[in-house]
Amino acid sequence: MRNWFLKAKHWQLFLGMFGFPIIGYFALLGISLATNSYEAGVIGILFIGIISLFFYFGWLWSIGTGLSPKLPKVQSFSKFRFIILFLLVVIFYFIFLLGSILFLPLLVTMTTSVLVGAMVALVYFLIIFGYFHTIYQDAKILKAIELQKKVKFGNFVGEFFLLWFYIVGVWVLQPRINEYFKRAETEELDPLEHLVE
Repeated sequence: MRNWFLKAKHWQLFLGMFGFPIIGYFALLGISLATNSYEAGVIGILFIGIISLFFYFGWLWSIGTGLSPKLPKVQSFSKFRFIILFLLVVIFYFIFLLGSILFLPLLVTMTTSVLVGAMVALVYFLIIFGYFHTIYQDAKILKAIELQKKVKFGNFVGEFFLLWFYIVGVWVLQPRINEYFKRAETEELDPLEHLVE
């Protein structure tokens, strides 16, 4: 699956991350309004959100784990830390998403409790920290592979913002990732073999 994300075209990823979910949201809104069914709308929105996040998080995961073996030796990268923080983001994000959709009325009344508010704030902080760490590492990987030297944040700040604002970034970054595979294939190398440790 990781290799599919790395070889996919930009428009395929865009449709999965943004195109189909937007169409689905509008369709669900129309169905919910026409049938006065709140529950069906909530379940549908949750399902569409999961599909969209699957494409986005799958893309980020594939960059971090699939391209990291191609880093130059001088570039530091902790794959273990990347995996742990990424998984924390995904797990906490889905818990947060599910909880906020299914238990929103309960959360509104419970946030008056300082303990519950602190727990929600802590989970939110972990999600934000892990997310920015993930896109930071992915941006660093992309630029270090491109330049084949050790890079600092100033070198890959553009890639960082493109990963953050993925609706635009996927159109710019994915062709560069595709170019790597094309170059590897013309050199009669198996691109999949070089991306697996």
